[in-house]
Parts: sequence; structure tokens; C-alpha cells
Amino acid sequence: YQDIDPAYGTLEEFKENYRKLLSILKENVPAIITRTSNPAIDMKNGKEDPSWNASKPEFMAAVVEISAEFGIPCVDHYSLWKASTESRYRGELIMLMGNGLHPNEFGHRRFYSELAPVLGLEPDFQCEYTHLLRMQAK
Repeated sequence: YQDIDPAYGTLEEFKENYRKLLSILKENVPAIITRTSNPAIDMKNGKEDPSWNASKPEFMAAVVEISAEFGIPCVDHYSLWKASTESRYRGELIMLMGNGLHPNEFGHRRFYSELAPVLGLEPDFQCEYTHLLRMQAK
């Protein structure tokens, strides 16, 4: 669903195919977590950039909705990052991006912090030495 184009189908076709995919996965995979992608960002001002043909809101909402139908946890990066594009700190979001579509190392750390609680992990990204110091202190 990353590169959404009318030539690839409608929202309804996407939903139908996504339901089929999740049905197959639920039958064959013991643990599933879905996630939405981050919105495309205008690298000049940190706002959402609708000129990229990716991360369309209605498709991201469908991922969340259909995941819930199947009882599958979904990390909604799209909504979380979209809130950042609308905040007074939106310029700081640029620092998480390698380009308008792809997060850089810091953006992937944010992904981790949003995904970690679903996996039962600490949301703070720890460097190896920090982890060793915490373990050593126990």
C-alpha cells in the first residue's frame, strides 16, 4: 500500500485484498502486528506533503480499521506522525526524515518507540552500552 495509484485499484479493492491477506496470515502466522506508514513530509516546512502518491489517509485508516476487525494490533504511525505535522513542533519532524517519504535513523528510532509497547518492550531506544549499564546495576 506504500505507493497508491488508481491504476492499482480502488479503496474498496484494497480493503478486500487486505482482508484476504490478514485472513491468510491469521491462519498461518502465530503472532501478527500491522502498522501504517508515516505521512510524506514537505522538507521545507514539516507539514504533510500530499504531492507524494503514498500514505493516503483513507488507506491508512483502512489498515487500522481492518486490523481491528481481525483483532490484530496495529501501530498507527500515520496518525501519530500526522499529529506532529500539525503541531507547533512540525519543523522538528524534518530531522527524522531522510527525504520527504523515508525516515532516517532517528525516524526509525521513533518507529521503534511507537512499536515497542505493542511488543512489550521499553519504548526508549537504548544504546548497547546503556543497556549493559542498566543490566549491570541489577
